[in-house]
Order: sequence, then C-alpha cells, then structure tokens
Amino acid sequence: MSDFELLDAFMSHGAVSLTFFTAFISATSAFVVVAYLAGKNLPSSVANITVAIYSVASIYFVSSFQRLTTSLIAIRDQMSDTLAWHPAVSEAEWVLHGLAWSGFIATGILYFSAIWYFYHVRMKIHDAT
Repeated sequence: MSDFELLDAFMSHGAVSLTFFTAFISATSAFVVVAYLAGKNLPSSVANITVAIYSVASIYFVSSFQRLTTSLIAIRDQMSDTLAWHPAVSEAEWVLHGLAWSGFIATGILYFSAIWYFYHVRMKIHDAT
C-alpha cells in the first residue's frame, strides 16, 4: 500500500470505529429512556423482546468496534515503516491498545448498567403495586 492508502485506511477505520461507539451510546440511551418512560407499562413479553433487541444490537456494535480497533492497530503497525511522522506511529504502542480496551470496558459497563436499570425500574414498579 502507498503512504496515502495507509493513512486513508487508518483514518477511515478510526472514524468508523468511533461511529460504532457512538451508535452503541445512542442505542443505550434509547433503551434507558424506554425503561424510564414505559418500563411500568410494558408487558413482560414486550420487555423481554426489548431486552433481546437491545442485547443483539449491543453485541453487534461492540464486536464491530472491537474488530475495527484491532484493524486500526494493525494498520498503525504497518504505518511504522514509512509514516514515522504520524502521531499514532510515534506515540507509545500501549496508547492505541489502551484506547481500544477503554472503549470495550466502557461499553461493557454501560451495557450491564442499562440492563440492570431496566429490570430495576420494572421490579420497583411491580413491588409498588
């Protein structure tokens, strides 16, 4: 690959991984809003379907984010031969790995917190009745 193609691939993978992370945040926000606004009114079957849809979407977003950041690291490693001037190449190797793991851990915490909140709201409502 030429220097331009490597740099373009690096930037494209970075942008798309950020898009998947943002999509996960959007889906989680929507899920939490549904729990807050309609949690007490949802029948159990609809609540279970909602959790299943959110879980499948989350698995897709998180796994796509993970695969893209893995590709991003591989592209950065290939850039080290000819694009030493680029900040991603000249910074410590653990920085990009740390960002990838931070995103993965953050999405995991957010996922389990959103599921907990959904069921907490439903249990709180059912306990009150």
